[in-house]
Amino acid sequence: MNLQPLSKVKIICATDVQGGKVLFTKVRRSNRAPKPSADPAAKAAE
Repeated sequence: MNLQPLSKVKIICATDVQGGKVLFTKVRRSNRAPKPSADPAAKAAE
C-alpha cells in the first residue's frame, strides 16, 4: 500500500477529557500521487 506522507500538522487546540486527550489539528498535504515503489514483494505477487 502506498500512502502519501504528511506535509504539515498543526495542533489547534488540546483538551484533557476523562480517559485521554482530544487534539484538534489542521493537516496540510499534497495533491500529487505517490511514486510507485520498487517493492520486490509486489513484483513477486504478479
